[in-house]
Amino acid sequence: MKNQVLFTHSWPSALVTKLHPGSDGCVCKVTVRTSKGIYTRPIVKLVLLVSKEENKGFLPQSKEGGEYLGH
Repeated sequence: MKNQVLFTHSWPSALVTKLHPGSDGCVCKVTVRTSKGIYTRPIVKLVLLVSKEENKGFLPQSKEGGEYLGH
């Protein structure tokens, strides 16, 4: 997740656990889980590091069906 106070290499990794679409049907917010808690964030504050396709057999999957974002 982006954080204006921290340097890029210090941004926390997060697991996307829920999508929140807007009235137009496009996802505008997500619920994410970090080591410090669960948060709702706008998608513009996220950086995709590993896509679901790239993750196959490499990184752990969330029990909630989320996608691991981080390393």
